[in-house]
Amino acid sequence: MQHTIRGYLVLALFLMLGTRTFAQLAPSAFTYQGALRQNGENANVSVPMSFRLYDAPSGGSQIGSGVSFGSVDVVDGLFSVRLDFGAVATSTNAMWLEIEVDGFVMLPREAITASPYALQTRGIHVDAGGDVGIGTTTPDADFEVREEDASIRVRSTNGNSTARVELMGELPSPVGGIYSSVDFLDASGALRFGIQHDNAFFSEYLTVLTPDFPSGLIRVQDTGLIAIGDVPSIASVHLTDRDIGIYNDGMLNETLALEDNDAVLGIYSSNTGSFGSALVFGESVGNALIDKWGMVRTTSNAAPELRVTYGSNSNYAQNAASVTFIPGGLKFADGSVQTTASSIVDIGDFVPSGGSVRLNGSVLVGKREVVISEQGQSIFVVGTANGILDGEGTLQVTIGYRPVGSGSVSLAGVFQTVSSNDQGSTLEQWNWCGPAIIEGQSPGTYEVGVYVSPLNSALDPHLLFGANVSAFVFR
Repeated sequence: MQHTIRGYLVLALFLMLGTRTFAQLAPSAFTYQGALRQNGENANVSVPMSFRLYDAPSGGSQIGSGVSFGSVDVVDGLFSVRLDFGAVATSTNAMWLEIEVDGFVMLPREAITASPYALQTRGIHVDAGGDVGIGTTTPDADFEVREEDASIRVRSTNGNSTARVELMGELPSPVGGIYSSVDFLDASGALRFGIQHDNAFFSEYLTVLTPDFPSGLIRVQDTGLIAIGDVPSIASVHLTDRDIGIYNDGMLNETLALEDNDAVLGIYSSNTGSFGSALVFGESVGNALIDKWGMVRTTSNAAPELRVTYGSNSNYAQNAASVTFIPGGLKFADGSVQTTASSIVDIGDFVPSGGSVRLNGSVLVGKREVVISEQGQSIFVVGTANGILDGEGTLQVTIGYRPVGSGSVSLAGVFQTVSSNDQGSTLEQWNWCGPAIIEGQSPGTYEVGVYVSPLNSALDPHLLFGANVSAFVFR
């Protein structure tokens, strides 16, 4: 019986027909179908078969390991086997299949062509782990394109739809983590930029990363806040180069926040126009502009100035200038220019609250002492002062303060200016009532009072009678 089958096989020469098919059973497995005939008749037998891959149609070297079957059923001339040669079967190199039936090697070998070659089609490579490479047989990711000018395009040809790329991920931890990311690497594989969708502190962010800012250079929160710098956003737009410890509870509706040891906002422009740079503060009521404050820099073409403007004109530069900073001094609305600072020297002493004095020169009246215990505290001052001046001249009334033991008096704004044109004995009476705020002082004890100063020598002497001052500290 064995002899009969063997003779049958030798005579048949296994005419392998082109009826092979392929189905993906594993990353490198495929189904091979063939036919067996003898003397023009379809065979019905069970025989052992072996299959091997070679790198040449004859001779050459075997590729990988062979696949053997102890018995293959041939029914009505047809048989089917599942072949898996491993990752070598997905190579882009040419291969030939050698078949051995019942100990006899069938010649010639058969070239592996399109059907079992479907795992490796026109440069698309699938390795043993299932990673796909285009232009490479050694992909370093699940999918890799390696070309001189590699590109991937997604194009939608339906006018009712939009081309899109979707990244879908699950949050790895309830307390936060990364959903998905896009990494931009250099030739060495080092990260240069990254974009990731992450979750932290019960909020979601889209974050741009760099090597210098691994936790985020730009972060867009799902609530619309934008932070530039390695900190959570504390304003609608938050720019930082260094975290100095500012938090949301220290803010008051800031739209733009700058945070650094030395935070600097630079506004630069050319000199091609009349007004180069500006800061504008406007108020709108019922969609109508009520007023605008502007700090406007004129260019060198229009003479360099920095103007503080105010008015209802939507063109901030056309509003009247309250004061103008010019090289070397200040220019006021009346056109006068001040190029030197005036100084007031205290030549008197504090007059107790409720006291009165006739004097020549400047004096602090209505003495109160307050204690600043914490850096940045402010002093609220309120009180009354009244007096009579004689002679011709002008008297300036304001709030003055100084550290105890210091002879230098600081001023907290002018409250009243009193003038007299009388050269005889006619008296000019005046009254003052606060309040005033002295902001942001350093710890220490301060003397606070009404500061009265003659603005010209013609007022000599003048009579001050009565001053009462109250002051307290607040944060």
